[in-house]
Amino acid sequence: KIDTYAATLSLVRLGMTIEQIAQERTLKAETIISHLETLKERGEIQLKDIEKMIPAAMRKKLSPINAAFKKHKTRVLKPIFKALKGAHSFENIRLARLLLD
Repeated sequence: KIDTYAATLSLVRLGMTIEQIAQERTLKAETIISHLETLKERGEIQLKDIEKMIPAAMRKKLSPINAAFKKHKTRVLKPIFKALKGAHSFENIRLARLLLD
């Protein structure tokens, strides 16, 4: 049986978006984001790989979240969620966190 992270990684390498991978694997997008976090921590994917998976319009939408991460100097989700007064979902905050160096 193939490792779940390896299965996600193979689809990343095919150039699929997060939504496409989720659909292909019949998983939620938040599960794929979790896989990407693990793969990034392991050094199996790089920031440039993740950037390719996220459409430009979505990256623009995540811009205020990225600014909040930098301003508050944290990678913890809840303080960012509170700082943004709940205007962004935890899923989008996790996605923005993936785009940090």
